[in-house]
Amino acid sequence: MEQRTRPRALVVGLGISGISSALALHRAGWDPLIIERAPERRTGGYFMAVFGSAKKAAEDLGIGGRLVDHRPQETMTYSIDRDGRRAPGRSFADIPVDPYLTMRGDVESAAYDTLIAAVPDVEIRYGTVPVALEQDERGVDVTLRSTAGSETVDHVELVVGADGVHSSIRRLAFAPDSVALRPLGSMICAFALNDDLPTLPRGISASLTEARRSFHVYPFDDRPSTVLFSYRTDDVRAEMSVPPADRLREVYGPRLGPVLSAAIE
Repeated sequence: MEQRTRPRALVVGLGISGISSALALHRAGWDPLIIERAPERRTGGYFMAVFGSAKKAAEDLGIGGRLVDHRPQETMTYSIDRDGRRAPGRSFADIPVDPYLTMRGDVESAAYDTLIAAVPDVEIRYGTVPVALEQDERGVDVTLRSTAGSETVDHVELVVGADGVHSSIRRLAFAPDSVALRPLGSMICAFALNDDLPTLPRGISASLTEARRSFHVYPFDDRPSTVLFSYRTDDVRAEMSVPPADRLREVYGPRLGPVLSAAIE
C-alpha cells in the first residue's frame, strides 16, 4: 500500500467554491480529491459582479490574473417602464469600488485553469456522489457512488461540501433539506440572452422595478446581455411545477410590453 505523506481532503463539487477550496487545500499541504455529480465540467452560467473582497481572494489563490472584466467601455444605465421608456438609473457598473462584471462560467474556468496549472495530477471523479459518511478519530470513511452504480470507500482526513444549496454533504453530516433550508419567499430567474432587447442596444444596463417584482438587464462588452427576473411568492415549492417561461408570463403579465416579451421569448 502506498504511504501518503500529505493529509487527504475530499471536496464535493467542482464549481467555483469547490475548485477554490481544492486550490487553498493544496497550498496548505493537503492532497485534494474532487468529486462532481455531473458527467463532465459544466460551462455557462450567469452574470457575476466581482467586488474588492472577491478580487483579493482571487489574487491570494492565484486566479486574479485570469479574471476578465467584461464591462462595456461605454455604457448607460436606465430605469425603464413596460413600454421601454427610459430615465437615468444606476447599476453595478456605476458603483465607485470598480467591480469586475463577468460570467460565472468565466470565473469557474479561471479557477479551474489555475488549479490544473498548480496541481496537474489532481484527482477529479465525474459522475460521482457521496452516499455515506463514517467518522472516527482517524478521519472519515466516505462511500462514493458512481452514476453506473458502483461504490467505493475512500478514507480522508477532511470533507468539504461545496455542492450548492441542496448539499449532499450537509444532508449526510448535519440535517435534511427540510430542516436546513428556509424559504425566503422570493424567486429569481436568470439567464443569458441570445439577442439584444428592443430599445436596449448592446452595452445598455436597465432596471424595471414594481411592487413585488423586478427585472434587470446586465450588459457585457463581447456578448448579449444577461437578465434577472425577481419576484415575491408565497409558495416556493409550487413555483418549480410550472415551466419558467409560463410562470414569468403569469407573474409579469398580462401586458408585458416589448422588452419583457422579448426577454421571456
